[in-house]
Amino acid sequence: KIINLLCAESVAPTQIYAVIVAQSIRDVGGFQYRKNPSGNDADLNCKIGTWDVSEKDGEKFYYDEITGEVKMFVTIDRDINTGRMTVRRIDYLE
Repeated sequence: KIINLLCAESVAPTQIYAVIVAQSIRDVGGFQYRKNPSGNDADLNCKIGTWDVSEKDGEKFYYDEITGEVKMFVTIDRDINTGRMTVRRIDYLE
């Protein structure tokens, strides 16, 4: 959902601003069992490296867990001669 935030220019910009969201995920593997607060349960043979989710009776069960999140506003400078990019500033949001 970023296409409306981008613009095409005839000259490449020398400064780029980016909003970055990074998440840490506890990735589980093997046979896992989940019970949710409403008392329903489900099981799944989970794989490492994939976002494991199953659906039972119209209800989703998530097996991998997002354990942390960081949001940053980053300013990047671009050298017009070499094309090299350097992070000039990082501001943490929230």
